[in-house]
Amino acid sequence: MLVPHNPDEIVAVVNEKDEVVSSTTRKEVHEKPLIHRETALIIINSNGEYLVQRRKDNGKWTFSCGGHFPKNQSYIEAVVREAKEELGLSVRKKELIEVAYFRHSSSPSRKVFNDRFVKVFLLKKDILLSKIFIDKDEVSEVRYFTKKELEECVNSKEKVLSSAFTRFVKEYLLL
Repeated sequence: MLVPHNPDEIVAVVNEKDEVVSSTTRKEVHEKPLIHRETALIIINSNGEYLVQRRKDNGKWTFSCGGHFPKNQSYIEAVVREAKEELGLSVRKKELIEVAYFRHSSSPSRKVFNDRFVKVFLLKKDILLSKIFIDKDEVSEVRYFTKKELEECVNSKEKVLSSAFTRFVKEYLLL
């Protein structure tokens, strides 16, 4: 079973209302499954293009950055940290706009479950790809996609986007 990051990291376990009820390891929330939290960032430049990353673990395109986070962090604190870790970008909380919040479940295999609340933040900023320093253990590449390209990915027979990102694109970008 592939569990990115530290499988022993302590994450919050939440109830159906996204209220913290306990905590356990990242590995255990995926094995049980238990409802937990993820955060995500989508960066859009002045040309209306979305910065998207390809995950190294599954080869899928997804949010600019994001993921699980330790129990002691909030969604916004976690997304600021993820931007630094995955993209090498310093982001300030006041630059971020919350744009989506939903519960999403997926089971990429019978051994791994992912039942989580996802909070997505938007950063409107022109960032050159040459200024992004990806974490090569997690991210294989980043690039900008137009809305039309993302729509083509969603409508493609091949599943090239992560399931949570597909949902976000369908429900929030392609209105």
